[in-house]
Amino acid sequence: MKPITQEDALGCGLACVAFILKKSYKKTKENHFNEFDLKRGLYCREIKGVFLKMGKNYEYSYVKRKIKFEEGDIVYIKKSKEYPTGHYLVKSKHGWILG
Repeated sequence: MKPITQEDALGCGLACVAFILKKSYKKTKENHFNEFDLKRGLYCREIKGVFLKMGKNYEYSYVKRKIKFEEGDIVYIKKSKEYPTGHYLVKSKHGWILG
């Protein structure tokens, strides 16, 4: 699966979900994210809720130390100079993909 490019300024979380679902950004947005205001971005609990509605069990937690991530894991990077609003990444079999 090729990486999915975010089409909204704060749509990196949606792009990560689209990558996992193997769907286009547009279809994923239409089918699962119509109720969200992407002008403010997405919270981890909202992404988890979308997966739960599809019968997929996703969890979120704060990670203080390095752990081994698996394909399909989504990580939120906290706000920084490089990412002033934070950023979501998804783990693929080839490495990390920016949403």
